[in-house]
Amino acid sequence: MAEEFAEANRKFFDDLADKYDIKPWQQDLHRKITTEIQEKATTFIEPRLAAHPPGLRLLDYACGTGMLSRALAPWITTTIGIDISPKMVDRYNALASSPTPSTKDNKTITGIVGDLLNPTPSPSLSSPDFYNFDIAGVCAGFHHFHSPALAIERLAERVKPGGVVLIVDFCLEDEEGKWIPSRADHTVTAHGFSEGTMRSVFGGAGLVEVGYSVMPGTVTLRMDGAGEGGIERKVFLGRARKP
Repeated sequence: MAEEFAEANRKFFDDLADKYDIKPWQQDLHRKITTEIQEKATTFIEPRLAAHPPGLRLLDYACGTGMLSRALAPWITTTIGIDISPKMVDRYNALASSPTPSTKDNKTITGIVGDLLNPTPSPSLSSPDFYNFDIAGVCAGFHHFHSPALAIERLAERVKPGGVVLIVDFCLEDEEGKWIPSRADHTVTAHGFSEGTMRSVFGGAGLVEVGYSVMPGTVTLRMDGAGEGGIERKVFLGRARKP
């Protein structure tokens, strides 16, 4: 079941990769979330970033085209993006090869194909290079995992003691009926996550210092069937620390 779901996601995002973040509503969503991540980086996410210590490492899982990687680039020296979709990884690496002022100056950003949630994770992900990250995060991909709890456990394994696991995704809203079906539904397991759910999955993985912060305002999704105005969703940042 898990492998079939992963394959559905791989096919869907391979097909979507060349047009994933080019529409105005997608760019607006990315801008808003990036701004929130950067405003919260040295306070809510990881206060240690404020000192700009050298050598920090980020694991951007389900990296897509690299929104989280670029948002945290001003503080991170080495970033590894992992995604199940080869074509998304191609886009990630293409964007990483065109450095901005925040991604150059001895910074390394590399994307590879891999699946941490497979019952037998890729052997290529077993080397020391894929452990002991300062931050391991998922941005706008958590609702595509067959088991969010397992995802948190696997990410917690990859961060060093004292490291942070970060999730950026949609809030669970009371009006679940407002969700409009789209062609992505077969790749989605949840339409949002409550603070209680996030505290439960973080705690279940043995993580501490759990936080849940809701981004001001909303983002607009203009998916299939959403109509001209789209639907408005609230976004949260959830974080916790490995003891």
